[in-house]
Amino acid sequence: MPGWKVDDKAWMKQRREEWKQVKKCVDQLTFFKACYKKAMKKFFLTGDGSDPQYPLKEVEAAPLFEIWFDPDKTEENWNRIREKYRYKLISNVLIDGKATLVEEIDESKWGGAIYRFYEIARGIGYDMYYRPEYNNSFFGGIEKRLFEYWYPKELRFRREDYPHMSDEEFDNEHFGTIRLTATFDILFRQDNPNPHNIDLLMVNRWHEALLMGYKDRPEFGWVLAWVDTIMANPKQFHEVKVKLARELNDVFDDPNLPREARDKILEIRAHPDHPTIEP
Repeated sequence: MPGWKVDDKAWMKQRREEWKQVKKCVDQLTFFKACYKKAMKKFFLTGDGSDPQYPLKEVEAAPLFEIWFDPDKTEENWNRIREKYRYKLISNVLIDGKATLVEEIDESKWGGAIYRFYEIARGIGYDMYYRPEYNNSFFGGIEKRLFEYWYPKELRFRREDYPHMSDEEFDNEHFGTIRLTATFDILFRQDNPNPHNIDLLMVNRWHEALLMGYKDRPEFGWVLAWVDTIMANPKQFHEVKVKLARELNDVFDDPNLPREARDKILEIRAHPDHPTIEP
């Protein structure tokens, strides 16, 4: 298989060592049966995921495991994997009273992989806090690239990206994006935030949502307090928190923010009950 060097003894030895690390992460996942792990290991080592009873292609989110385990991490290869899981479905339907064959493309496997990646990479239901033995990453350091590949629109917030939404639906999406304030507050409160958590990539999306209009959130004051405290004492905080604080500080300093947002920032900072954070 391209990407695998099964005839190279040194490469195979290293690959077996890498599997021990990957298996620790795989063992945390609960959305598939353990009987598929044999095929997963076989695919990781050789590129062959076949198994008489439990082949890798049958597991939920199979494309995610192929992308994760394949040594070839190019987008061209990821696109090839996508094509592999595109299935043509032909159904007989009535159109204007006539039986007509209709061809559709089923990408449910691909969609399932995207969903599971998003869930895992945000740490939902899994232990995604900083753990040295996991090298801080669930997917071997490709979280950011995979997120950009699968969710390019999540890195920004533009009305034109949601052409099929009504104004009311888009307003709800806007409010949901502003709620990232709570997500940032949670990240700041973690002792050792995982540097590969994809929520850390959402600052620009939150910024663009704020530029469209400020919507009050109870966590806004706490995030501002975290940012102010960390910016004043960066050496006393985890490097992930410092990076996040710097990015958010640039947002708070943006003169193009709506007046409501700028006034809220001034109001919070001037209030005697302004939240304070102990380094």
